[in-house]
Amino acid sequence: MSPVASPAPGPLRSPSAVGAAAARDAHVAAAGPGLRAYAALAVAFAALSAQVYAPALPGAFISDDLTYVALNPYVQAVSLRNVVAILDPLGDM
Repeated sequence: MSPVASPAPGPLRSPSAVGAAAARDAHVAAAGPGLRAYAALAVAFAALSAQVYAPALPGAFISDDLTYVALNPYVQAVSLRNVVAILDPLGDM
């Protein structure tokens, strides 16, 4: 029978260091999905939204679109003044 070799001892750590490492690992595991998962979800949502609205984009203006979009001076040019006017709840829009 051959002797069984024992594994080489690892670095000695104090019990408090072992507890701190375990607590850190548990915190990382409990943190949930990271930024990459949220970014992937946002990209998937944007792709799905684009797919849903794509058939409507080549369509003609209907109903009040002509007044609110085509003839609206606030959407003819993008500027800070126009954006503020559009977002002003007490404005004349």
